[in-house]
Amino acid sequence: MNDNFNITIEVVPPAGPDPEKLLTTLDSLKNLKSEGFSVASNPVAKPNMSALAMCSICLILQNHSLMDPA
Repeated sequence: MNDNFNITIEVVPPAGPDPEKLLTTLDSLKNLKSEGFSVASNPVAKPNMSALAMCSICLILQNHSLMDPA
């Protein structure tokens, strides 16, 4: 049995088209060693930015070294 905890991060896309506030929050987590990352699609049936769009933004930023993978 593994006594270690796996940490995953789930985010809810912003309600509008501006991801800046969420990206600032994610940047504060960049030193947290996490095992996984997910973006909720349509949480609590409220309209938000597409989960796919948010993932694309995160990948673009990671590829440009603006966000470090944990």
